[in-house]
Amino acid sequence: MYNQESLDTGLYIEGRSDTECKERLYKLFGTEYEIMGRKTIPKPGFLGFGQKDVCRLYYRTNIHKPVSEPAVVKPQLSLEEAQAAIGKITSKMSNAASDDFEKTRNEIILKSQLGQIANKLDVLMKNVSPETNYHPSIKRIEELLTENEFTPSYIRAMCEKVRTQFSLKKLDDYDAVQNAVIDWIGESLTISKDVVKRPPHVVIIVGPTGVGKTTTLVKFAGNLLRDARKNKKADPVVHFITTDFMRVGAYDMLSHYTSILNMSIEKAETAEDVSTLFKNYRNNSDYIFIDTSGLSPNDYTEIANMRAVLDVPDMHPEIYLAVTASTKAKDLEVIMRNYEQFNYDSVIITKYDETSSYGNVLSVLSEKNKAISWITTGQQVPRFIERANPGRFLMDLDGFNKNEAHIKEKFNYEPSKEDR
Repeated sequence: MYNQESLDTGLYIEGRSDTECKERLYKLFGTEYEIMGRKTIPKPGFLGFGQKDVCRLYYRTNIHKPVSEPAVVKPQLSLEEAQAAIGKITSKMSNAASDDFEKTRNEIILKSQLGQIANKLDVLMKNVSPETNYHPSIKRIEELLTENEFTPSYIRAMCEKVRTQFSLKKLDDYDAVQNAVIDWIGESLTISKDVVKRPPHVVIIVGPTGVGKTTTLVKFAGNLLRDARKNKKADPVVHFITTDFMRVGAYDMLSHYTSILNMSIEKAETAEDVSTLFKNYRNNSDYIFIDTSGLSPNDYTEIANMRAVLDVPDMHPEIYLAVTASTKAKDLEVIMRNYEQFNYDSVIITKYDETSSYGNVLSVLSEKNKAISWITTGQQVPRFIERANPGRFLMDLDGFNKNEAHIKEKFNYEPSKEDR
């Protein structure tokens, strides 16, 4: 063994092994050196990644001049002088290459991190059980959701939830999986709650052309009148304002209905018109219904103009966006985005009776976390309008074996008279 004093000479050389260190010493001093000790030193890897052990040999020399130049005597540098010289050289090299080194270092770190992430993903993918990924129960659920025209992103999320919530053994119970998925669809929908406001309750419906905004407003008014008479209360005082001057016959159509319901109607072309009528009605009305023009969802200018017309101080309207049940997912996303400036409270799904697949609309409303308030199921006034309920949508799913009693109880759903 080497004593500690022999290791304090200050002269040492490092390499991967004893042999490598001795070869380097021989090149420097020939045979004129003596090994004083040895240590194994742990060293961090390049840029701090990993760790490895190196061999350190402590030595002393038996000469005062290099063996390769016997005729020239050069003074030997002291340890301190050698270290100082090396420091100067290193400093110059470091300053010259610092930018390149930093750039290279960052690139290596980034590549290393990306490589680590890729490796982890490979491991995760290998650990995914093919049996779970393509289990017949999941495959069947995916097929049914596709048949009902739910969006791909909604289907992926629902199937992923099945994978995480059901073990491989429990997946064999298809009925349990199906019942859970039906519940999850219902739970993914947000239903608007009844809004109680002090009179006058101002209601505005906006939306694209042909979705049934005017008819829906008239249904609201007709149901208010019917409910009041059913409960032996005074007829509500309702006024209509129309801002729709684009559709031929719009005023005449609305005027026809209001005359039957014994309700007033006025026209308004500007924000000043709407403001004046609101001030006239606010102290003697229970409800004020404002009909709007149907606009293309891509007609940004007209949508902005209509928003300006309806911007009346202190009116505080309840605004609905009306869309048809058959609207495609991409179209619905555009409609919702471009009508967002109205800050609509919830969505009315119209013409529910004109399609048998509702997945597109339900998917988007669920993913955008938009509430559903009403659905209309026919043209007849004042019938065929009902409060939205998840149970209604679940009972109309195609291909699923539905537990009607469970759906009614869980979602407090009772079919309307028209559906019985």
